[in-house]
Amino acid sequence: MPVVSDQWARLAQSKPVSMLLLCVFGVFRTHQQVACIEIGAQAAALEDVGPRPRFFSEPYAALLVCGFLGGCGGMFIPFSKGLEPIMKGKVFPVTMAFYGTIFYVVVTRLLAWDKLTAKMALAVVRVISELLPAPREKVLGAVRASYKVLKLPEATTLPQ
Repeated sequence: MPVVSDQWARLAQSKPVSMLLLCVFGVFRTHQQVACIEIGAQAAALEDVGPRPRFFSEPYAALLVCGFLGGCGGMFIPFSKGLEPIMKGKVFPVTMAFYGTIFYVVVTRLLAWDKLTAKMALAVVRVISELLPAPREKVLGAVRASYKVLKLPEATTLPQ
């Protein structure tokens, strides 16, 4: 229905609607990411094939992988893209999925924050980061300096 699609495209490009969509999408993506972390935690708790972690109360690798993929999993669809979103290290959803997962796991598991409080904090940071891309890039510039140390490739252009 081109009439509806064209009108929606114009509406979505307006400043108020695009800001509203960024907020809604940021909250949705945070909910998806946290749900994947908690589902991964439940699945890891039920696993009895391998040895239990000696130094940690639960296997954090499962939480980190599930949270990362939940936070940016849609970027890999269609699957023909392969790992291209990871190779372009400056893509914000990938960066936020990585650091957001680490934040959530650390504050809920090691610092004993309430899960809902941690989820809300993560959502607020994600939404503010989406709404203010220029300051976000300044803050992440220092973090991305570690790309050279870790020898991660940098994207040549930033997404719009």
